Amino acid sequence: MIKKIIISGLMIFLMSAGVISQHEEHGTGTSANVKESSDPKAKSVKMMDKDKMFIEHMIPHHQDAVDMAKLALEKSKRDEIKKLSGEIIKAQNTEIAAMTKWYKDWYKTDVPKMGMGKEGMKNKEGQNQHRQMMEMGMMNNSGGMMMNMKMDLNALKNSPDFDKSFIEMMVKHHAMAVMMSGMIIDSKKGELRKLARDITSSQSSEIEQMIQLYIKWYGAWK
Repeated sequence: MIKKIIISGLMIFLMSAGVISQHEEHGTGTSANVKESSDPKAKSVKMMDKDKMFIEHMIPHHQDAVDMAKLALEKSKRDEIKKLSGEIIKAQNTEIAAMTKWYKDWYKTDVPKMGMGKEGMKNKEGQNQHRQMMEMGMMNNSGGMMMNMKMDLNALKNSPDFDKSFIEMMVKHHAMAVMMSGMIIDSKKGELRKLARDITSSQSSEIEQMIQLYIKWYGAWK
């Protein structure tokens, strides 16, 4: 029963936070929409190297989580948050190292730094990768969330209740990682399929753990 309440509350929270949005009216709600569309942009999305794009976006996404967790080790007043943060740092640093190595092996170059601007993430050709990934129904509003991460970290540092703000922020961040992992669940590369399963399993479990702690400490999940 509590798990259903947690999941329902999480979905409401993500929708209100803008992490989950609907794009069906534009033909961008699911990968099936992309497949069936005759739009040239949709066809170009289908032809993209999803594995390559996933790594380019997931590495900085993981790094954001590591930075948040390191801050929690300094500022949290609760052992549960510190323990969880240590686990996040260890797991996501390990995954960052693995993705960095795979990218170098597969694409014979280092993972590029993604440029951020008013139009979102862009690759070296100037193409708006966030928009492309959104059209695939994988990332939705993550670009906005990631652009605001530095600001959120500053707000987190100054939060009157650090642990409360940390959970709210990390749950949203973990949920986005789970959504992004759907992009490579059917990858032809076994390493990425396993990574997708690992991220989905571990971060979903951590989301449930954090929401349970939130309910215990604050009475109800927002």
